[in-house]
Amino acid sequence: MNEHLLSMNIFIPLLGIIAITSASKKREDIVKIIAAITTGLQMWIALQIFFNFDRTKSGIQFVEHYSWIKTFSIDYFLGIDGLSFPLVLLTALILFISVFSSWKLKKGVKGYFILFLLLDMGLMGVFTSIDLFLFLIFFGLTLFPTYLLIGIWGNSQSENTAIKYALFSVFSYVLILLGILVLYFKSDPNTFNILELIPNVNSSHSFQITTFLILFIGFAALIPIFPFHTWLISVLTKAPTAVSIIVVSILIKIGTYGLIRICFPILPSASIGFALPLSIIAIINIIYGALCALGQNDLKKIVGYFSISQMGFILLGFASLIGGVSEKTDAAITGISGSLFHMFNHGTVAALLLLLTGVIYNRTSKKDISKVGGLSSKMPVFSGITALALFAGFGLPGLSTFISEIFCIIGSFQIPGIQVLSIISITGIILNAAYFFRCFQLILYSKENPKYTELQDIKGNELFMVIPFVLIIVLLGIYPNLIFNIMTQSVEKLVEIVTVGVSIIN
Repeated sequence: MNEHLLSMNIFIPLLGIIAITSASKKREDIVKIIAAITTGLQMWIALQIFFNFDRTKSGIQFVEHYSWIKTFSIDYFLGIDGLSFPLVLLTALILFISVFSSWKLKKGVKGYFILFLLLDMGLMGVFTSIDLFLFLIFFGLTLFPTYLLIGIWGNSQSENTAIKYALFSVFSYVLILLGILVLYFKSDPNTFNILELIPNVNSSHSFQITTFLILFIGFAALIPIFPFHTWLISVLTKAPTAVSIIVVSILIKIGTYGLIRICFPILPSASIGFALPLSIIAIINIIYGALCALGQNDLKKIVGYFSISQMGFILLGFASLIGGVSEKTDAAITGISGSLFHMFNHGTVAALLLLLTGVIYNRTSKKDISKVGGLSSKMPVFSGITALALFAGFGLPGLSTFISEIFCIIGSFQIPGIQVLSIISITGIILNAAYFFRCFQLILYSKENPKYTELQDIKGNELFMVIPFVLIIVLLGIYPNLIFNIMTQSVEKLVEIVTVGVSIIN
């Protein structure tokens, strides 16, 4: 049964869609239950993979490889390794919780959950595809459902936001499609297989640079890297909470995942030369995102700019990979491990913050934290969880984000040429602490608003959604090896692949 777990994880939502389509429009409760069972099964499969994942191997596991379109060497090729499995696990958790975050939905319930499960299929497929043609299919499958979920189920101003998202995502998709087609036609024999492309594209340095830039810009628009960041803020403020969580916790990780899965190992020569520019881009993201967050009162906007800043730390860790493979392999391993771990940690913290934002909004109809104060005395349990989420946001020691941020900085600090930028990145941590302490003060301990003197504390169904993230943040802060042990062998293999690729080109 293990040999088909990945296909099951991808196509179980299709069965859920069929079941929802067959359900009566009057039985909206049945539709929600079907969605919960579907994502619950995916969570169960992800846990089965977690317990059966061989942490001593660096290669692809749970492989499903069948010839599909022989004429163009396109295969149905699925697999996971230490680079992708943490994202599969995160995706399963986020989607499961997001169903319950949508439980009170009353508008177009059937349509909403059909699109939700289509998006689910696409995301699972992206992180498990080893064939790039399959990757493109699943990536494309994420675009249309996300566009409709934002435009139809967002607030009154969400249509323009949906269009903005569509323009950025199509721009990204076209560039990634172009880059992948270039790789396909350059390879000999032509192939979309990532494992075969890695040693196959032994091309000139100029070709690698051109192709790398095409793919990088495509993935940069998804991450989102400044100045492509504006769509993310719009989506977070206009989309439903569940969709916002999926976008910021998972969807933007397609961009960072694409860099480590496609760009760096297949185009190593171009990657090595991009270490300094990538570090500069990372610092811009870190500082810009943090400064913008510092001036916001809308907690969703704060999470958005916080995410832009955190993507900068991830890119900084990537810079240590491509800057350190020649001489500083230990630093490269440290930095890329921190980046991969931070991709997971950011997803859990951002999801928790958005869920807590939803708790406040459901009680006050306010997103402006300056108008909702003194909640510590009225909502003590909520306040404790909020404090932990805010502390995790700026990387308090003992919580998961502290370790991953520090690894990103330590890795980059050891790389000649970007050490100064690594030091500057610490400014981002200070700014993160500033705006999260500001949130802490405004939400929990500022002057009480007389309109909200009798607010109900966080309820059982809301605790059901937030407690898993609280436990993960604390557990990984204490014992990060739960994730590091999954990644270590694959990270070392990635560093080796990039190093060998550079030596071949040179």
